[in-house]
Amino acid sequence: MNWKKFLEIAWPEDLATKESQKDTIFVFRSHRWIGLRFGYLFHLLGIPANFISLSRMFMSLVSFYFLSLAIQGDIWLPLVGVLLLYGQNILDYCDGAVARASGKVNLLGYALDEIVNTFSRPCILVLVGAFTESVFFVVISAFSSFILIDFRRDVGTKMLDGTIFRAIGLFYRVIFSMQVMLFVLPLLIVLSNTLNWQIVVFSYIVVGFYAGLAILWLLLCLWKKG
Repeated sequence: MNWKKFLEIAWPEDLATKESQKDTIFVFRSHRWIGLRFGYLFHLLGIPANFISLSRMFMSLVSFYFLSLAIQGDIWLPLVGVLLLYGQNILDYCDGAVARASGKVNLLGYALDEIVNTFSRPCILVLVGAFTESVFFVVISAFSSFILIDFRRDVGTKMLDGTIFRAIGLFYRVIFSMQVMLFVLPLLIVLSNTLNWQIVVFSYIVVGFYAGLAILWLLLCLWKKG
């Protein structure tokens, strides 16, 4: 299968249009460009889509462990963690493309992809909460993650449809996007050590910021739904 045929099957026009509407930060659209080309390579090598999804999960787990070492003042391993998260985000465009190109789209592959995408963002926020060494702030981080993910999928996304809340909805889409949560925030963790910031203070600020956004988002969504 040549590249053109692969692209027609793996990335059909209707999917391309749908995904382009989700892009939040222009610079990260390169993820899709790179990911599809890796997907073509994996397809030629016969690497199954589910293996790619499992690899993404493994990369995420390793990266979170490396990032957790930032509390000890380590710089280089957390930086490797950032690169792993960046890589698994690129691979997000591979597994589905390979599955469609090989004609092996199934519920297991969809579930694996959803698990990786859903679990990564809460993990990074809970990890930041853990840096405070306070159970209370870990719980607040988990609560904020649940609100920002669940309500964004349900009522929150409907606020984008030509209402006065469009700007607010777009802001939340950016601030809790995969790219910000899995690249920008981990990079800030590394920078907090590189620039000799107090990572505990930084963590309090981040958790407080996202907790405030979650509460506001919850109130807006409940008001909109009611």
